Amino acid sequence: MTIDSCSTQYEGELIPEPQTSLSSGEANRASGPVGEDALHFSMAGVTDPLASLRDHKLAALQAGKDVIDLSMFNPDLTPQRLLLDKLVEASTKPHLHRYAVSRGVRKLREAFSNKYRQRFEVILSPEEEVCVTLGSKDALLQTLGVLTKPGDTVLCVEPLYPSFRSALAVSGAKLLSVALSPSENELAASIEKALKTAPVKLILLNFPHNPTGRVVSQDFWDRIVSLAREYQCHVFNDFVYGELVHDGSAAPSLLRSEGARACCIESYSLSKAYSVPGWRVAAVLGNAQIVGAIASRKSTLDFGIFLPVQIAAAAALESGPSISRVAVEEYRSRAKALCAVLEKVGCVVEHPAAGGCVWARLPSGVEDALRCSGGEMESRPIEELLLEKTGIVVAPGWYYGARQQGDGAAALWSSFVRFALVAPRERLREVGARMGALT
Repeated sequence: MTIDSCSTQYEGELIPEPQTSLSSGEANRASGPVGEDALHFSMAGVTDPLASLRDHKLAALQAGKDVIDLSMFNPDLTPQRLLLDKLVEASTKPHLHRYAVSRGVRKLREAFSNKYRQRFEVILSPEEEVCVTLGSKDALLQTLGVLTKPGDTVLCVEPLYPSFRSALAVSGAKLLSVALSPSENELAASIEKALKTAPVKLILLNFPHNPTGRVVSQDFWDRIVSLAREYQCHVFNDFVYGELVHDGSAAPSLLRSEGARACCIESYSLSKAYSVPGWRVAAVLGNAQIVGAIASRKSTLDFGIFLPVQIAAAAALESGPSISRVAVEEYRSRAKALCAVLEKVGCVVEHPAAGGCVWARLPSGVEDALRCSGGEMESRPIEELLLEKTGIVVAPGWYYGARQQGDGAAALWSSFVRFALVAPRERLREVGARMGALT
């Protein structure tokens, strides 16, 4: 069953820029000689919206409560032995403990290039079209630093990956968003409408999609590339779930579309498919001019990733699809188990085609049971009530909107939650039992 989350009154409509206290250029400007006013970076508008939930979770754990924490997609799967062996082997070599290079060693850049050729049918030059980054967040921030300036407009699709919103706040760019539509054609039409309405500098996407797990076709990417060239903007796609398609296929890459190399880049990460999020290994790939500018920018900021990690990451990428297939099969199995128990208690579930999360709308009965306390109706956030009454921690739907709770439009996703598939199937089935006990 597919959620009609996107068949609401907001479908296809432009969702205006969220109000934030971070004005254009404020994050890069100092107004005083010394002290707080002289800081060249302001965290105004860049706060942790889930701080209260994390505090409640910590309190529950300290009180000895049995907590099932599905709030963050932080892979719990054990990295495959090949990766660990290569990391240990490389770590024993003294010369690999020296400074690395910011754009990544050639061996790793070639491994990314080979991965794209073998898995996604995209030919890339490891010298000109690949730059290793410290995870996908680094890739995003470096891209924004190269392609945008404070006040530029960036177009996203919501529900959106929360790091997009915070990265834009840090960069000073303005966020314009459209709601995810049930069909690719409708979504592409909404994006085109947005491009006609505002001077967009960058289209920021992540397909396969977080939080819904949707996969788009190559035809969709063809149309996006065509629109980007027509309206003279760039496209960035966060491709972290590229190898996590549940039917075992590879997701279509933006870079495979004709003309994409002229205006597009993609980020690819080992964190999820290879279960090594702590390694912080990713890359930006695509347009040589953009990739080169990012590499130059990084050369002034860091010395790259610990060399033994780069060597082990290269071995992982060169190993073929067998390693990532283990993660795919596990997340597919977990998704099936969780979707079944959530539907049993009345949730409307988007069955993910990729990734390691499930996006669901809570039934009114569960919401009412959570909010009703001694005849009074609780006004606290639904995710905090769910933790208090069931011990289940989820990411709230409003967290995936362009606005934050309290900005007047959180209702767009407020009845949704995202479950990360970071627990064994037995624990996921218990989620259904605990939620069912509410009603």
